[in-house]
Amino acid sequence: MIKYTLLVFCILIFANTVSSQQIEINAENKPLQEVFFELRDVYNIEFIYNRKYIKDCYITKSKTYNSIEEAISDLTQVCNLTYEKKGNVFVILPASKNKTSETPQKIYYTFSGIITDNKNGETLPSAIVQYKNKYITTDASGSFSIRITDSILNVKISYLGYYKQDTMLLPATNHIVKLISTEVKLKEVIVKSETPIFDMHVGQSSGEIKLNHKITTFLPGNQENGIYNMLR
Repeated sequence: MIKYTLLVFCILIFANTVSSQQIEINAENKPLQEVFFELRDVYNIEFIYNRKYIKDCYITKSKTYNSIEEAISDLTQVCNLTYEKKGNVFVILPASKNKTSETPQKIYYTFSGIITDNKNGETLPSAIVQYKNKYITTDASGSFSIRITDSILNVKISYLGYYKQDTMLLPATNHIVKLISTEVKLKEVIVKSETPIFDMHVGQSSGEIKLNHKITTFLPGNQENGIYNMLR
């Protein structure tokens, strides 16, 4: 019983000495496995690891640590590793995936609003909204809604009889885009009345019609045979 108590007491003294003494690391492009071997021989600690996790890891450090745990933690971080301590044995493990290494979750933004006339506020159904080489049309009430991952949206809005509008939108649900109607000015048109052409003279007797050479050009049919058309 006395020998067993003395052995436990010696182990505790050794463990406190190792944890309290300063640890020096001097390595120049040295494989992590060789650094572990040196720490094992000098400080009487053991390592358990899978060689595939550390085979491509090389250490370049010249630093003094306050404890063996601090030294192991710094060495493993260089190679994206971590460790678990079980007694006097350090189990080297690959670092667990954190949120920064995972595929970030996509954040979607909603852009919605209504297209109206800038003067009377009348909504414009079936207006064309273009964004990122895509097209949508407004509904019967002139409303639109777009859901994408961009936090700012550039849109080009067009409607028949209105000027096209190019604008930037921020995520919101109350956008009101007012389009300006185009004005088409027509040239002045003058309408004049002329005296009716007196093209033929009807005599008192039936079948009596008088024509001249100017009127024959207005008769239907071949001009040269106007008299025959008239007689027919």
